[in-house]
Amino acid sequence: MPALQPMPRGSGLTVVVNEAAGGAAQAQAWLQRALPSARLVAVKPSTGVSAAFDDQARLIAAEGGQALGVLGGDGSVNAAAGAALQAGIPLAVFPGGTLNHFASAAGLYTVADTAAAVERGEGEAVDVGLMNEPGADRPPRVFVNTFVLGVYADMVFLRDLLGRRCDRRIATALALSLACGAARSFRVWLEGEHRRLWLLFVGNGIYRSHWRWESPARAGLSSGRLDVRLLDANGWRMHGRLAATLAHAADAPENWPLPERRLVTGLDLDDLTGLRYACDGETADAPASLRLEVAHAVLPVYRPSRKM
Repeated sequence: MPALQPMPRGSGLTVVVNEAAGGAAQAQAWLQRALPSARLVAVKPSTGVSAAFDDQARLIAAEGGQALGVLGGDGSVNAAAGAALQAGIPLAVFPGGTLNHFASAAGLYTVADTAAAVERGEGEAVDVGLMNEPGADRPPRVFVNTFVLGVYADMVFLRDLLGRRCDRRIATALALSLACGAARSFRVWLEGEHRRLWLLFVGNGIYRSHWRWESPARAGLSSGRLDVRLLDANGWRMHGRLAATLAHAADAPENWPLPERRLVTGLDLDDLTGLRYACDGETADAPASLRLEVAHAVLPVYRPSRKM
């Protein structure tokens, strides 16, 4: 595992900037002032954000650069984490999205927080969730925050679809209403057991359980555990609407305790065909089967030591 090296003024750091992220424009200006020697690569979603991270990570590893940086929201951090993990290089996360769940969990609330850690070489190796599709001839997809099946994934999908035509807040309200009205339970094989659920939440790390919003949602980033929570559908119909409402929860479903909880290192899911999942705020169609695992303390991330 590479050591976290100090990078005065950002020398040796390449930062990929997702220009479409909610707070990217202002954060990029702060970043240029805080770390003037860092190399910034601006990309738009239409040109392929994930491909840009992969390309830059390979370039850094080949040319002896020190770290990959990301300025964007949780979807961008997800892509950057996967690229950095594959290339074997450290990651610097600059909050530039709308919600910034991972950055907040790492104690990185501003560009200045990350810049200070980068210049001093402070940080730690954090856990990464892995999504392995049996038989697939490609590396596993990663998640740094959460993997969710059920009505929350439907809400995120609808919000992103509607967000192309209207303001995010309006899109969120409309998506929540539609998801509540159309809430349906789903069946899944969970560790060899047939379950009917409204919601399945898997967090990378141990999430707090409470009825109020608290920052950060996780006490640490290297617990070596997945936090699995379930809302069973073998009950009252209104549970589906409740699940959709809770799943919304200001885009933080981890902030609501669900009736069933397990702390595990891995989880086997089968019979997923036809389902949609949400992974770090992005949605995709699920394959037939998935093996979710935690890779313990594998990704070095810059963060101020006082936040650890």
